[in-house]
Amino acid sequence: MKRRLLVTLRGVAAARSLTLRGVAAAHLCFALAVALGACAPKPAPVTPREAPTPPPVATPEPLASPSPTPAPQPPSSRIVFPEVAAPRLDVSIQTDVPLYVLPHGDWLFRSGDRVERRVGSFQVFPPQPTGTALFVVQAGSLASREAAEREKERIATALGVPVNVAENAGRFAVRVGTPEERRAAEVFLARVRREATPDAFLVPSAAPAPSGGLEVKEVLGGASSAFPSPLEIATTGGAPIPIGASTYRGNLVLRATSRGTLHAINRVAFESYLKGVVPGEMGPVVFNEPDALKAQAVAARSYAYRRLGDFAAEGYDLCATPRCQVYSGVSVEQTLSDRAVDDTAGEVLLWGGQVADALFTSTCGGKTERAVNVFPGYAPADYPYLSPVLCTGEEPFRLKTSSRTTVKSTSLVGTRGLSMLAALARSDVKSADLGTVRAALTARLGQPAPAPLKSFAPAAVYADLHTLGAFGDTATLLEEVELGAAPASWPVAARTAFALVSRFQLGGALPVERALRPEEAAGLWTSLLARLGAVEEVEGRLVAANETEVTVKTSKGRTRLTWNGKALLFRGQGDSWSTEASLVLYPGDRGRLLVKDGEAWGLVATIPGAAGTFERESTWIHWTRRFTAAELMSKLKERDASRKGTLVSKVEVLERGESRRAKKVRVTTDQGTVVLNGLEVRFSLALPESLFNLTAGKGDDGKPVFTFYGRGWGHGVGLCQHGAFGMALAGRTYRDILQHYYPGASLGPAPVR
Repeated sequence: MKRRLLVTLRGVAAARSLTLRGVAAAHLCFALAVALGACAPKPAPVTPREAPTPPPVATPEPLASPSPTPAPQPPSSRIVFPEVAAPRLDVSIQTDVPLYVLPHGDWLFRSGDRVERRVGSFQVFPPQPTGTALFVVQAGSLASREAAEREKERIATALGVPVNVAENAGRFAVRVGTPEERRAAEVFLARVRREATPDAFLVPSAAPAPSGGLEVKEVLGGASSAFPSPLEIATTGGAPIPIGASTYRGNLVLRATSRGTLHAINRVAFESYLKGVVPGEMGPVVFNEPDALKAQAVAARSYAYRRLGDFAAEGYDLCATPRCQVYSGVSVEQTLSDRAVDDTAGEVLLWGGQVADALFTSTCGGKTERAVNVFPGYAPADYPYLSPVLCTGEEPFRLKTSSRTTVKSTSLVGTRGLSMLAALARSDVKSADLGTVRAALTARLGQPAPAPLKSFAPAAVYADLHTLGAFGDTATLLEEVELGAAPASWPVAARTAFALVSRFQLGGALPVERALRPEEAAGLWTSLLARLGAVEEVEGRLVAANETEVTVKTSKGRTRLTWNGKALLFRGQGDSWSTEASLVLYPGDRGRLLVKDGEAWGLVATIPGAAGTFERESTWIHWTRRFTAAELMSKLKERDASRKGTLVSKVEVLERGESRRAKKVRVTTDQGTVVLNGLEVRFSLALPESLFNLTAGKGDDGKPVFTFYGRGWGHGVGLCQHGAFGMALAGRTYRDILQHYYPGASLGPAPVR
């Protein structure tokens, strides 16, 4: 959500009297732009996953507007203003800015037919407000009048208040009640959310145009001139334009509001806009599967085309916040997500000849939900493609081994030693077998074969490493304080080697008080062999396997390795692993392989959570929230201040949707009951998702304590982002992914606008 910074008249007057000089002035002006106009950092991607309601628009104190003094300019006919290529859209970046500051640059200004070129740093002031700002509740913006009329009737029946449909730019906004001052409108908004539409929000009501124009004042020199609103600003060289704390492709539009403030809007080409959306919704560093990003690009493009003109009455198409789609401009663009946008350029989802409303969610909890169960205004007949689908379907693969080595429990470094023994055709941990690993290490170091190690006591093992010269000149690698990690009773050589093993993370949690197991000592030697290039450890996600080959995805991409039938298989987690005769794996399971001469001789596979679900890589496959009776009551009031009570005594799920999400919940307080429906369940109870069970207990004070056990993150409708990533890992194309999450919808070219 955006935070507004209200600026006092004194602060604005000070800003307008700046007489800075030189380069420092430009830097300070940019800092002032951030301080006065910038938004808070954007929240984690939520919508169209979540569709939270934006905060009410702030109304700052009126700002005095001095008489403008027009500066002489060359004829506008000589200046060509750069047009943003179609199709384009206007995206709201900042609202209710009391003063806008442009850093030093070479700017082009356009207002109507008037075009001027200015060089310098500029402050832009809004005109005087025209009166009291009024707001109205908007329940939604729909693509057809028929759908809007149905929504109008539903809300009017539920609330018994006037509801109207306002057409603007081909969209049909459903507005509830009559325009009111902000405080009264907020009270009414709470009722609309509570009883009819959880994702309703406030919009400014139509108001008289502000008197006067925008004043553009040069910071150095003080020359000023007036421009009628809106004022479009571009860079002369086509560079991205700064808006707030980020930069954006396209142009900046400053529009005066009836509240005596400025609205900063980014006018941007459609595909350029998407390059600032996709990485914000599915970061390519985490979601580094091209087809998952392509699916997200098509969904985001479809959502934007479907919602063009949603806010036409306010002078823009879409917002840049989680209420629409997270749009962060040039600062978040990355090569992989750019390529996903380019490779799907112009493609959208279609239903019935119209662009589909491609909602998406972060983590769907195993199954998506029918839209109407979360958003009451989404009639199933209009959105059949937003129906429940399972986030499962991965086909497992099996790996087997002919090795007879059996170990019930060993540490992670122990699995490394046993795998190395298998690579050296040894199947036991006797002295002669272990000697082959140690001899391989000394040979790699260019040392003669050593005498057998007589003890696996930690001090003896580490002192031996030091004697072998495994680390070279240790004096340059350690600080004195690191030697204190080992017992003081150990010889200096042992403490030095232990500190180096810890620093270079060669052995994990190696024992200090007990003797090393033989395979742990072999694992330590193997770790050094890996550092010396004799063997390789490959860690990543297992995506495919057969009897002779295993494919693992690492940070470098997909790697195919020869699978040796005698290789060892381990299953476990943490520092407890056991050998297995075979493993059933799913694409995306995490594993670590020991590779020698191109062959995999050991596979350590982590026990997966939520095995078989596409989304199991998400950190939101499960979550827990705990609230005392007073805390839960506080959450209810944060959402709706009219709710009565000081303590919650009972929470009951009255109805669930097809995915088992809580569709209707009754909350009993010490002063009545509150009934929550659809998305309001999640918002009012402050939960990551509405897919949950709960238990009620008692705290130390004897008052109720509620514990929610849940799955998923978001609203649960449409494409599951983590599921899309899992499907891509399993080899599914972006077309497969879109067909799965939007059943019945088809891919096609975006309509000409």
